[in-house]
Amino acid sequence: MAAGPAIAVLPLTCLSAHPDSAAFTRGLHEQLQHQLVSMFGHVVLCPADGAPGIPRHASHAIEGSLRLEGRQTRVVARLLESAAASIVWSRQFDFCEPRSSALQELLAAEICSGARQHVDGAGQLP
Repeated sequence: MAAGPAIAVLPLTCLSAHPDSAAFTRGLHEQLQHQLVSMFGHVVLCPADGAPGIPRHASHAIEGSLRLEGRQTRVVARLLESAAASIVWSRQFDFCEPRSSALQELLAAEICSGARQHVDGAGQLP
């Protein structure tokens, strides 16, 4: 396993019945995984069966929810610390612009940046 933090991206919760919501949520999840690998070196994959909780090899996990209402997109993201079983960072993002891969990239970058500031300690990013 690579040195550094082991961060899991838990499945994002889609809180909307909007027709675009499921696809946008999956795309944001994939973008988060991609950017975390670029930033931290590796990501812990969550069980395919959707078992709840943070995988045991993960020091941290990102979880969140997405809600679409008309043109409004709201994403709430949280960084969980496994050992303390606590939320160490949380942020709400609100956008009123077209839902696109560019918006997914922007959201993922902002979430990863926030996570990076809070992942520190022995054997982890400064």
